[in-house]
Amino acid sequence: MLPSLTLLALAAQAVTATNLFVSDYAGHITSLSLTAPHGTYALRQTSVTAGCHANPTWLTLDAPRGLLYCLNEGVDTADGSLSSFTVHSDGRLTHVQTDSTISGPGQRRP
Repeated sequence: MLPSLTLLALAAQAVTATNLFVSDYAGHITSLSLTAPHGTYALRQTSVTAGCHANPTWLTLDAPRGLLYCLNEGVDTADGSLSSFTVHSDGRLTHVQTDSTISGPGQRRP
């Protein structure tokens, strides 16, 4: 049986990159790849995807299903929206669907 430190080192070597997702006020989702090739961290932009409406407030990753959800509370509109994206292994996103939702907290409905 291998010592636990050896197993930990092997697991760390097997991980080549971690995908990070960041939304901006314009409604874009930027995919970033975080690696530590020589013991120092490197952050690289993988892609920028439109399709999440302006002022998104929440991103949720459903890793087992390979989906990313973006929630927009409808700050500038009458309704909010929920957008879904397929997450590819390299961090790229493909827009699947957008549905309307009720507006978020603090929003007045006409």
